[in-house]
Amino acid sequence: MMTRNEWMGPGEDTYEYFCNLNDQGTDELVALRDQQNTQRGDGQHRHERTWGATKAAEMIGRSANWLRENDPEAPKNLAGRGRWSLGRINGLRVAAGTAYKRPVLSNAIVLAMSKFKGGVGNTTNTLHLAHGLAMKGLKVLVWDLDAQHSATQIGGGLVPDLELEDEDLPNSLLLENPSGILDPLCSVVRGTYFHNVDLVPANSSLNDLEIKLIAQYQGQEKAQTEIAPEYRVAAVLGHIKNFYDVVLLDCPPTLGMNTMNGLLAADGVITSLRPEMLDRASLVAFTDGLAGLISNTGKCFSYFRILISQFQDGISADPIKGSVKVSAHKRNEGDLRALYGNAVMNSMMHHSREIGAAATGMSTILANEKPVGSRGAYNRAEGVVNAVVNEVYSDLLTLWDMESDDDE
Repeated sequence: MMTRNEWMGPGEDTYEYFCNLNDQGTDELVALRDQQNTQRGDGQHRHERTWGATKAAEMIGRSANWLRENDPEAPKNLAGRGRWSLGRINGLRVAAGTAYKRPVLSNAIVLAMSKFKGGVGNTTNTLHLAHGLAMKGLKVLVWDLDAQHSATQIGGGLVPDLELEDEDLPNSLLLENPSGILDPLCSVVRGTYFHNVDLVPANSSLNDLEIKLIAQYQGQEKAQTEIAPEYRVAAVLGHIKNFYDVVLLDCPPTLGMNTMNGLLAADGVITSLRPEMLDRASLVAFTDGLAGLISNTGKCFSYFRILISQFQDGISADPIKGSVKVSAHKRNEGDLRALYGNAVMNSMMHHSREIGAAATGMSTILANEKPVGSRGAYNRAEGVVNAVVNEVYSDLLTLWDMESDDDE
């Protein structure tokens, strides 16, 4: 039974209470980020990940002996073993003739990582895909369109609300002048700790941005550009996307103005989906919203995939009947494949503590040289991620080949 002395809420101190919670949470995030920079870098910045000879040679497409013969001056670790950064590996790919370069007349592919339900691993899927595609030799831009700014925190190693100023954010470009991205002094696009992965960051000010874009969309505020509010991200990307091979737009779990901008800028959509009934119902609502958007704008997507995410292939045995029950996730996977056919990716992003632990450390497993948990768990998680990356990479090559054929 409750007593009168039991704390129930802040009452008259509500404002101060939530300010204190925010300060405490921010301090914790700063401490976590500083810890990662110390463990993985010089205390201020993270070092780039490196690979040993066997894995580096595999990435190049040559033998370890070829690698040692052609790059004898590679940096060495304390044990005297060679270590190769991704930038160095890419240079060796060029020397070996194994570097992929998309067709001359092809364009960068913009993918909206979009869904209607939160908690499905969308941001971690986005960042693992970004890092995995960069490991293939592609140049990748991640644009964080979510005011929760998880992609900025994990992929950029930042505490966004504390460390990003107005000039670091795309808000003014999207409200006033998309071509401002070409200004040499514009600092909106930044590098990250992972080679060939750049970032357009976000913080909670994207909430205000969305309100202002809606006001412009509804004619309540006058815009300083003739470009419609829902096409501003497309306008910015029109100036810079072909400096990249792939642009990944991490969209919030809504169909608001920020997500609408992402979808209308995209060539394709990857939607992450937990194989559970509520998530399947959310997909129905999401596709209804997409249909409405397409009906109103005439938008076409050349690519659409459903990525089953956080999959758990558990089975249970009935102790009396001795029968084996297939997990709900496995049943829903089968239903999804039967219902949506080729739209469902063959590979799935399985639930993994290693992936979750990497995200907690503001990283991905592909950026971690050492496992957070056991080596076996890391290897299994890496295999899961690589399968997803390989499938999307193969699809990208197909799309570029199709585009190149159309131009002939």
